[in-house]
Amino acid sequence: MSSSRERVAQLRSRRKEQGMKQSSIWLSPEDESAIAAITERAGMKSRSEAIRYALKQVSNQEEKMQA
Repeated sequence: MSSSRERVAQLRSRRKEQGMKQSSIWLSPEDESAIAAITERAGMKSRSEAIRYALKQVSNQEEKMQA
């Protein structure tokens, strides 16, 4: 069985291959609650997935407003 560090390194390598970049942000308690709600409501596996989903939703709404 691989160690936790090895699994994290493999995950990071896969993400880099997919063209993703790592970022750190500060979240308020309200942000955390919103992310948890999105994760649960949409049946997502991770906070990162929920944050990417929310960013896409905002981007799509902005495009609609500009049209």
